[in-house]
Amino acid sequence: MTGEQLLVYGGTEDGRRLAEGLALGGWDVTLCVATEYGREQVSGLAGLQVRTGRQTREEMRRLMGSAPFRAVIDGTHPYAAEVTANVKAAAEGENLAYYRLVRPEAEQNPDWTEVPDMAAAADWLAEHPGTVLLTTGSKDLGQFARLPDFKDRIYARILPNLDSLSHALELGYPGRHLICMQGPFTEELNAATLRQIGASVLVTKDTGDVGGFAEKVRAAQAAGAHVLVVRRPVQEQGSTLNDLFTLFLKEKGAKER
Repeated sequence: MTGEQLLVYGGTEDGRRLAEGLALGGWDVTLCVATEYGREQVSGLAGLQVRTGRQTREEMRRLMGSAPFRAVIDGTHPYAAEVTANVKAAAEGENLAYYRLVRPEAEQNPDWTEVPDMAAAADWLAEHPGTVLLTTGSKDLGQFARLPDFKDRIYARILPNLDSLSHALELGYPGRHLICMQGPFTEELNAATLRQIGASVLVTKDTGDVGGFAEKVRAAQAAGAHVLVVRRPVQEQGSTLNDLFTLFLKEKGAKER
């Protein structure tokens, strides 16, 4: 029997927008986010249940088998490759339809430097002096703490939650070099930040338009900073936000007629 519920994984802005839009469209939606901070960003809508906490693959399978879900939608971050692999495998194990919400990748630009991962980004910075605005989050701060002068050079913009801040401080990042803010950010704010700290390099992920990537690139160009882009771990196939809205809201409307 086809289920009347949807299971969405996603603590990202587009994942939340998808879950909220589907709930407004009449679906019963369970949205899984990793942290309490992610829960705080979600609107309290009827038909939208939020579950908090990181899940193992087996825990995902148990959740997927606990209700008559129509499908599982993976709206996690494009750099959360391990989580995506677990969600997909769990859905396959429960014989549930799986959909991946994808963000279009940025077109390559000869004015940028692209590297395959965070370790390579840290290696590149080791060969290129100057102040750095790091906008890749708190998870990989340890890679950049390998630089002998990271306490002087690196300014890290991280989420305003205790876990991120505590992790950065434990690694030895000075408090004056930590910018705790929730994005995405405007071009003007990015440019002002770069100028304020005198940054010559901006390190970013290719987070797509919804993640403020274009605004960061334009800001770096305006502030005279070089852009160092950490590429996505895999090239994914999937559906856009609009594609998924069209599919499931059309299906819901057809069921109700």
